[in-house]
Amino acid sequence: CVCVCVSEGNIEMVKKVTVSAAVDGDAAAKRAIVEAIDDGATTWVDFVEALGPHLTHDQPTYRQKGTELFVDVVVESNPSSLSKDAIPFVIQFLCDRVADYITSNICLRGLLNLSDRGAFLASENSVQIVKALFQSLYVQAQPQTTRQLVFQLMLSLLNNHSTAIANEMKESFVPGFLQQIDGEKDPRCLCLVFELVPFVAKVFPMGEYIEDMFEVTACYFPITFNPPPNDPYGITKEGLKTALSQCMCASPLFAPYCLDMLVDKSTTRVQEAKIDCFNVLSSAAKSFGYVNLQSSLSDIYKRIRNEVFESTDEEVQRAALSALSACVSVTEKSHQLRPIKDLWDEAKHHFCNTDATAVTLQGKIVIASVGANVVVAKTLFKHILAVAVEQFVKAPVDEELFRALAGVVSGMCCAFAAAVERNNDGTPNTSLPSREQLDLLVTFINKCLSDGRDHTKSLAVNAMVSLVSIGAALHSEFENWMNTIISLCHNEDHTLTRQAFARGSAILAKELPEQTKVVVEKLLDTVSHTTSQAELREVLDVIVSFGGNSPFSVRIIEKLLWHIYNEDTVDSLVVANHISGILNDTEQDALYEMLCAIVDVTYKAFERNSEVDLDDSVVQCLSGAVCSYWKRMSEEKIKSVTSLCVEVFGSEKVMGKFVLSSSSASLLWCVSVVVGVLPRTMSPALDSALCKDILSVVSSTDSWNSVEHLCAVYASIYNKTVSDSVKEQKENAFASVCAPILSCLDVAHDNDAKEDEEQQQKDSVCYSDAQLCLFAFVCRAEVIASSSQSKTAIDIVFRMLGCRQTADDGCRVLDLVLKSGMVLLTREANAVFRLMYKQRFFQEHLKTIVDMQGDCEEANAPLLCALSTVVRSVPKQVLMTQINTVFPLLLSSLELTSSRVLLTTLNTLYVLVQDADGVVVAHVDALVTSCLNHARNHPKMDVRKAALETLGAMTSLETHLLVPHTYTVLKTLGECVDDRKRIVRSTAAKTRSKWFLIE
Repeated sequence: CVCVCVSEGNIEMVKKVTVSAAVDGDAAAKRAIVEAIDDGATTWVDFVEALGPHLTHDQPTYRQKGTELFVDVVVESNPSSLSKDAIPFVIQFLCDRVADYITSNICLRGLLNLSDRGAFLASENSVQIVKALFQSLYVQAQPQTTRQLVFQLMLSLLNNHSTAIANEMKESFVPGFLQQIDGEKDPRCLCLVFELVPFVAKVFPMGEYIEDMFEVTACYFPITFNPPPNDPYGITKEGLKTALSQCMCASPLFAPYCLDMLVDKSTTRVQEAKIDCFNVLSSAAKSFGYVNLQSSLSDIYKRIRNEVFESTDEEVQRAALSALSACVSVTEKSHQLRPIKDLWDEAKHHFCNTDATAVTLQGKIVIASVGANVVVAKTLFKHILAVAVEQFVKAPVDEELFRALAGVVSGMCCAFAAAVERNNDGTPNTSLPSREQLDLLVTFINKCLSDGRDHTKSLAVNAMVSLVSIGAALHSEFENWMNTIISLCHNEDHTLTRQAFARGSAILAKELPEQTKVVVEKLLDTVSHTTSQAELREVLDVIVSFGGNSPFSVRIIEKLLWHIYNEDTVDSLVVANHISGILNDTEQDALYEMLCAIVDVTYKAFERNSEVDLDDSVVQCLSGAVCSYWKRMSEEKIKSVTSLCVEVFGSEKVMGKFVLSSSSASLLWCVSVVVGVLPRTMSPALDSALCKDILSVVSSTDSWNSVEHLCAVYASIYNKTVSDSVKEQKENAFASVCAPILSCLDVAHDNDAKEDEEQQQKDSVCYSDAQLCLFAFVCRAEVIASSSQSKTAIDIVFRMLGCRQTADDGCRVLDLVLKSGMVLLTREANAVFRLMYKQRFFQEHLKTIVDMQGDCEEANAPLLCALSTVVRSVPKQVLMTQINTVFPLLLSSLELTSSRVLLTTLNTLYVLVQDADGVVVAHVDALVTSCLNHARNHPKMDVRKAALETLGAMTSLETHLLVPHTYTVLKTLGECVDDRKRIVRSTAAKTRSKWFLIE
């Protein structure tokens, strides 16, 4: 019977369901069986008996379906249904069926599922499965899918029960395992084999099969596999190389076979194979240790030495030197250096010769060995340093030998410092060079600094930094060296010296903070005396390298800001970019002090000099930097900086002072970015004192530029006011901002109806530029959020565009609403921001701009400017959807005089003429004429260049459209080739070449 707890009739029914599921694959029937087993209504034994006819059927198809049903039920059943009594039965059944080629994959899948469940499989079950695999399957005769399942199953079993399998099978496991993996070629399976071998080599006794275990994977070395394009399995050559290296170095017992093979194969002429040999040798040294390495050290050293001296491939040299360093690093006592004693004997010999090339190559070997560990470093310093420095002092300064020896000594110092750092375990450093050796190095550094070449001085700086890093007591010499290096930093010819100094700045700041502070102050004082932008950048690179998390980073920020605010002769944008770099390197804890310093210095700058006028690019750079790093601070710190900023800048009296001195209004960038980027939960309320003061200042000012930063702050606060409880307050604020514009629009529309121009001037618009600026920012705040008032705001803008007296102001507002690259009122500044608002604006309002076009060219000009603004703000894919409507209007825009509109239009046409042939055909004549006119006559270089580029893009059109214009175009381009600007001449030459090819 099938079920223990059901009647005989029900048993027959279950049997029928089982048979049906086995033959037809009925999912509902299979689910019923799973539920019956989970509920205990059917046992596993009874289930197998019910499946019996199909499991033993002569037809392979029936056996396959019956076994597949059984495994599916195993996989889908509740683990609790697999009792201790049931598991051995299920395991035995699957192991018995593994040998059947029809059902082997299915059974392997079931066993893998049971093995992955881990806790449900007893140790003896794992041993049973392994033995079944070894006895019933000759894996290498199976298809790839079967082999892969076997290796996956083996890996799962070893991960969960390796100890039990090792205890039970002992030495018998390895020969069975070797038989299964020997000869594998498929990369998918090899990935699993390369994962299994190190595991087996470390856990199982290999006995007489050590060499076989090594050779079974070493035969794949070197890897030559190249994955096919778009390989779905993600198997890479580098991944296989790494895995194979781990196999070859898996056990110290592999050492004699592995080292002999690597030394032998490294003589190949194939460069990639050489590199692989040396890379594996590096891994082998760390895995095998000195005891297993010592007998081969002499041969390894000779092979590496020959490679360094004979190879012209730098990558091979680097791999060989890395292998040497790894081999030397395993020596822990001086007596262990005897096998490679030849190293320092050869070094002495070469350093006393006049062959600079031999000195350089031998120096590479010495430096790689010195950097291996402190024991080797001290020994080589003892035997080699004196000879190297002595020959350096004797060498004529104008010879290659001088530079080669300088590189060797400096490299030895850097390698010594690296070895000490790797050996640092928190105990006091007792590995310093001797006093005699330090004196030699002082002589070396002094001689290098007195040499006239930048490269030699940079080597001296590297050596000095290395000595400081290991705690060498050279304080008196350090002061003299610093004075010399600072003087060199002002010389434009000492780029390498400045770069070396910058690289060592972190070490100097950590080891000698007081002395370094003096150095930084001297460097900061010299910024204003730099004579070129390249020199300024390099000096600032050195200064910035001392910033970040050093104890004087705040001082650096303050001093650099003063250079900007005092409007020294330096390039302020370069300095601003370096301030951004310091903020980027600053950790979260130190950022608060820096931002407080920025607020403080900015306010003091206004108090000392009320005529500070920062360039827009400088303001954008500083604002963007602060905005980017603002989010890294804690909420408590953000509140503290904000309170300080509002306290310093936020009163009507103070803001009024900045605004009245319009040239210093740019300093308000500080309050703008600090308050404007606050999260919504921390942003001030619309009825706060700050907002009221901003409105008061705006109402008493006429200049847009003076209040731009304040308007941005107000609009940011307005945008983040989203609570329903303040909805009425926000609506009142919006009405208040729009009121001056609306009242003037009524007057302006009445004026448009008057014919008397004198009377129109008397009744001209009466809102101020400051009020217009505030309205523009609030419009942007509404549009980017797609809020309830956004339609009203846009309607007002279009009313302005439709009125002759306010049309230009409407263009200014629209330009700000769609402007890119702003710091505030963006997602990054925590604004309420709806994605793709520009594309949505284009689709919804393009028709309005088109419909407003009339017969009067003067009235159409502002509308074409507005069109230019809208077109500039959307991607090409969106623009192409309205190309038939937009293209004729863009051609009309070419008749305007505004350089900004012309540049935007030409850049847009440059893109469109390459993808909109059908539309361009009807307008080729007009487009060629306009482009030629602007290319030859426009006063702005950018417009002339853009016109030439558009002409060049037109050569992608069909030839018969262009041939009538070739004579005129080539004649005009001949004139443009003589343009006064080089970049225009270059563009004209390229465009003329394209038109010459038209036949």
